[in-house]
This record gives sequence, C-alpha cells and structure tokens, in this order.
Amino acid sequence: QAGTLGARPAGAPGLSTERASALLAGSTRLISGYVERRPGGVRIAAVVEDLTNGKTLRSVAAEAGSAFGALQSLSQSFSGSAKPYLTSDENVLRLYATALDEDTGHIDRREEELRQAVQSAPGFGPAWATLVQTRLFKGERVGLEELIADARAHQLDPVVSANLEVAAAELKNDRAGIIAAQRKLAAVSPGDTVLLRSLAEREMASG
Repeated sequence: QAGTLGARPAGAPGLSTERASALLAGSTRLISGYVERRPGGVRIAAVVEDLTNGKTLRSVAAEAGSAFGALQSLSQSFSGSAKPYLTSDENVLRLYATALDEDTGHIDRREEELRQAVQSAPGFGPAWATLVQTRLFKGERVGLEELIADARAHQLDPVVSANLEVAAAELKNDRAGIIAAQRKLAAVSPGDTVLLRSLAEREMASG
C-alpha cells in the first residue's frame, strides 16, 4: 500500500471477512481494490462486483499526487455527482484509516489515533463515532457522556449525529430513547438492513 496510507496490519480483516459482513447486511454490490505507490503519486484501482452472481460489473482506476486526490478522482469515476468527503485533511484521514485497521490487541493505540483525529478536525464525525464505540468496547464508561456531549457540540453529519444519539441512549439504558434514536438513524440510513432489523426487534419487544 502507499506510504501515505500506512501499512495494513497482517491481522486486519481481509476481503473474505468483509464479503461475509456485506452479505449479512443485505448488500448486493461489493467494491474491492488495491492501492499502489507510483513515482510521484498513488494509483487506486477498484472493482465493483455483483454479490448475487459473483460477476464483475465495473473496473475503475485513478492516479494522483496523493491518496486523497486519487480517492476523489475515483469517486468521480463511479458517479459524476459524487460529493466531497467529510474532511479534506489527509493527516486526519490517515489517522482514521489506521485506527480502523488496528486490531483489538492495539485498542489503546486506536483510541489515541482517533483522539488525534478529532483534535485536528473536530467536525469529522466518523472519528468521533468510532472513538465512542472504542471506549464502549474497552468498557470505559466513565467520562463517556462528556465525550458524546463534546462530539455533539460540533456540526456533524446526520448519520453520525444519529449514531451518537443512539449511543447516548444506550449508555443510560433508556429503552424508549434507544428506539427513538434508532428511528432517526433509520431515516438517514434507510438501506441499513441490520439497523432496521434491530429496530423492529426492539419495537416488538417494547410492545
């Protein structure tokens, strides 16, 4: 992989794991690919696969002076109406991507990378949401309400804001609040079948 993205740990989930997760989530398309370092830049190639029959639907590639530039060009190859990502800070993206690749044996390092990301870009919602989930995974609830409040004080994207609302309700074990927050999240993530299933189960259980 390109040095700007950092090395992928050997123990990180591979495509086979991600394929299974995509199928369980109800996805019908899977995008996979690779990053290649080129003299003076980065090349990213991607393949779109139809999960229903295993056929390749499309292959695209983009090259630029940086990983971020290549990703932006690649997104335009997929759709001319593709919107810019939530941050254009390459260092923040590197920290976030590296944190996502950390295995559970380096959970403290993941938390530190995410903290650096939100300090550098307080409006980058995905890093906030992952930081909250990391603290929950570690079982560290002390100060978590304050962390969620700090995150929600910023102008974040609707999906992350709804996710944080769910986390805040779960932290208080507020069943009605969880359902209300999940409904908001479902409204902005209508294609999330796992979420819809969870919401339906909670609503049935609550009567």
